[in-house]
Amino acid sequence: MKALLLAAGLGTRLKPYTDKLAKPAIPLLNVPLAYYNLHLLQQLDITRLVVNTHHLPKTIHKIFSNPEELGVEVEFSSEKEKILGTGGAIKKARPMLEGTGTFVVINADVVNVFSMRDALSFHHGNHPLATMVVMKHPEAGKKYGAVWVNSKKEVVGIGKEKPDVDCKPFHFVGVHFIEESIFKYIPEGHL
Repeated sequence: MKALLLAAGLGTRLKPYTDKLAKPAIPLLNVPLAYYNLHLLQQLDITRLVVNTHHLPKTIHKIFSNPEELGVEVEFSSEKEKILGTGGAIKKARPMLEGTGTFVVINADVVNVFSMRDALSFHHGNHPLATMVVMKHPEAGKKYGAVWVNSKKEVVGIGKEKPDVDCKPFHFVGVHFIEESIFKYIPEGHL
């Protein structure tokens, strides 16, 4: 299985710390923030890790400079000119992500603790094109935007405003499981 670690943010919310380090390279308990989700990915025996970069890319390259120690082949997808967003990052990394069917897209600047195997099993058991991992949060749909989910566990909206259907708000934890067939739905020329 392959994974895309989204590390191409601007780092604006953690200034002045991000004046010297990209947010995923900032240590939390002496461990770069990006390593926490790398640990989650290790539950899935990831064979290739693609890391996209933008702000202070050398600091991201440095923390991923020893693939033997990390236990995974690492490649970089530069978004030097502009940040492409999640869809653009996926499309740009397509040649590095294809070949294993399902791949994982995970944010590099959050800390999660859950079973990736269980989440992947849910994804494969339901046969969707993509799965967003969510959790209950008291402020989802109130103070923060939400992923609105119906009783069939389908996403019916994203944002603060509740859609006009029966659904509940959840907080997105920054993890997607995506099938390679997604690429046929991404329009040509959009990057």
